[in-house]
Parts: sequence; C-alpha cells; structure tokens
Amino acid sequence: MQLGVRAKFFLVTSLIVVAVDLTAGSYLQWKLRAEQEARIEDELVRHTIAAQTALELSDTPWIPSAIDPIADRLGRATAARVTITDESGKVLGDSDLTLAQVEDVENHADRPEFLTASAQGCGPVRRHSSTLDTEMLYCAAKVAGRGQQGFVRVAMPLETIDAAFARLRLILVFAATLSLTLGLGVGWLVTRGFSRKVRTLMEVARSMAEGNANRRIPVAGTDELGGLAGSFNRVAEELERTVAALAAERNLFEAVLQSMDEAVIAVDRERRIIAVNRAAIDLLAISSEVHGRPLLDALRIGELSEPLDAALRGESRSIDVKLERTGVQRHLMVRATPQGETGGAVLVIHDVSEVRRLESIRRDFVANVSHELRTPVSIIQANTETLLSGALDEPAQARRFLDAVRRNAERLGQLISDLLDISSIDAGKYKIEKRALPLAGIV
Repeated sequence: MQLGVRAKFFLVTSLIVVAVDLTAGSYLQWKLRAEQEARIEDELVRHTIAAQTALELSDTPWIPSAIDPIADRLGRATAARVTITDESGKVLGDSDLTLAQVEDVENHADRPEFLTASAQGCGPVRRHSSTLDTEMLYCAAKVAGRGQQGFVRVAMPLETIDAAFARLRLILVFAATLSLTLGLGVGWLVTRGFSRKVRTLMEVARSMAEGNANRRIPVAGTDELGGLAGSFNRVAEELERTVAALAAERNLFEAVLQSMDEAVIAVDRERRIIAVNRAAIDLLAISSEVHGRPLLDALRIGELSEPLDAALRGESRSIDVKLERTGVQRHLMVRATPQGETGGAVLVIHDVSEVRRLESIRRDFVANVSHELRTPVSIIQANTETLLSGALDEPAQARRFLDAVRRNAERLGQLISDLLDISSIDAGKYKIEKRALPLAGIV
C-alpha cells in the first residue's frame, strides 16, 4: 500500500510521540519509584531506631501482655507495622495483631531482617509476608534493654507505592494521549498547506513530463517550497531550450542523413537497427519499417557479420561485398565504425559498381592498347635491327624494310592520336569538327 506524504508524516509523528512518551514515562516511573522506595527505606530506618530507643529506655517487662500494647502505640505513632520479639525470636507484640493472635504467631528468628539485625545492625529487607500475605519492606534492630534483650521490627506494605504508581501511570497515559492528539492536530494543520503545494508541484512536473513544457508553477512565498517551485520553473525553461536545440540538431542530422548519397545504417549494441537513410533503403531494396530489427535479419548479407563484430569491439573495419538484387549485381564497399560510448556501430555503404565497371574497362583498354602498340613497335624494332645488321647496304632490301618501318610508325602515330583523343574526351575538352559528307557514299 502506497502512503502519501501526510500519512507518512502522521505515522512518523505518532511513532515519535509514542516512543518519547513511553521512554519518558518509563524513566519517570522508574526514577520516582526508586526515589520513593529510598525515602520509605530511610523513613523505615528512622522509625526502627526510634522504636529501638523507646524500648531501651522503657522499664516494661518483656512479656506479651506488657509488650503488645507498646507495639500497638508505636504502630499508631509511625503509621507502620511494629513487631517486637525476644532474643530467641518469639513474638511478644505486633501492632497489627491482637494479643491472642500474637500467642499463635510462629517464631521469627529465621526471618532475613532479624538475621541482618543480628549480623550488621538495622538494614531494610524486602520480602513477602506470609502472615499478611502481601509484599512488605522490613527493618529490624537489636534492642538491649535493662536486663532484657530482643528485637524490634518496623514494616511497611509496598501496596501503597503500587497504588500511587498505578495512578501515576493513568496520568502518564492521559498526558501521552493528549500530546499525541495535539501533535496530530498541529501536524494536520501544518501538512495541509504543505501537501497542497506538493500536489501542485507533482501535477506540474507530470504535465512537463507529458510534453507540456509551457506550464509553470506559481511561486508563492520564499520558503523552501517556493524555492523549489522557482527551481522547477528554471528547469522547465532550460528543458524547453534543450528540447528545442535537440530537435533542431535532430532535424539537421536527419536532413544530412537523408541527403547523403551513401547508404547509412546505425545499430545499437544488440545489433538492432536504430537509424537508416533513404539511400540505404533504395540501394539495399529493404523496407522502411526496419527499425528495431536485427541487422542481419533485415539485410540478409552474411558478410556484414565480421565488420559488425569488429565495430562493436571498438575497431573500424572495411570490406567489399557483391550483392545481387532484382537480377542486377552490385559491388558495395562497407565501412563499419564504432559509435563510441553508446556501444553501437554505424555502417556506411558505398555503391562502387560503376567504379568497378570503369576499372574493368580501363584494364581491358590498357591490355588492348598494349597489344596494339606492341605489334608496330616490334615490327619497327625488328626492321631496324635487320637494317643495322647489314641490310642497309642492299638498296632493294633496305627500301622494303624502311617502308615497313614507315607504315608501322604511321600506325603507331595513329594509335597515339587516338589515345590523345580519348584523353580529351575523358577530360571534356575534345572539339568535334563538323563538315559535310556525301550521304550516298556513307550509305
């Protein structure tokens, strides 16, 4: 489940208030209880010492009928339970028991507070009272009277502390509830305006993301939200300028790409086509709906796999490919270049069919010219060597050899003239001479 800003704020506020209240309440209760128990222990020690002093100064015989009334008076004076025993631990008086009940009370010699009093004097002891069936705090002291020895014990129930702290817990719960209510109320008032501003920011940001770059956020106030709204507006203006610049660059790139005579195909790192120009569509006879398709599936040219692999590895590679489409064989020169950080590649394809045809014609022409030139040159060379070998001294033979040299020299000159004419035609400088010819002779 998605929580809004206000719900999260209320949830966090509630958790913080509850955590603070629990922590503060627990600490306060522990601290007050510790102080209260320490105060009660100090008061219990003072009451015990006061009772010890009173018994030591008294001449009352240590028998139950005489001691029990003293225990009752001391209990009323200290608002605590006072128990007096003889040296053996037999109970002689108890402020909470009648004289008949005192006779039936078990011996207290083994009680912890009496053992502590015998060993180290008065010391508070906390334990459960089997006689009264409640938690009690005891303090006992040894009494050395006039010819008599025994113990006096003062006890106070801890129920009063528990009752007081039960009331304190109710007060703390009420205070925690009140603070939580006030915190949530104040938080609701604070977050109401904050949430409205945040929703406005979200709506405008969503509108910008959907393409409405002209929308702006009204800047209200100089707080953080007002600064954020101003920042949003500046981002929107910068985004609008950036989008316009990117659109202009895209249009320029598209215009340049479509105006190129060379076929251009761009692929991503998964070898899928991401851009193709019109020259590539016409040259390779492919559909314009090839975006997103694997390159080799769209072109069906297996030779492109090797340069494409090299380009995707970051190396440029060029190959020549023979392609036959619609019965026409074409010679293509393909250069694959890596795109760089994007990890794709760009293939530039040149149609060199005409270049290859002209190169073939040039090779055939050179071979033919070489053959045509070789014959008259060979004849001239042979006749010249014959004349130099002695035929020059024989007029009849010399004339025949010289005539052959002349004819082949003229033939050689005609071939050279034809070559010059072809060169002029190729350079576009050949001048055609117009003259009248008898049609009958041509026919």
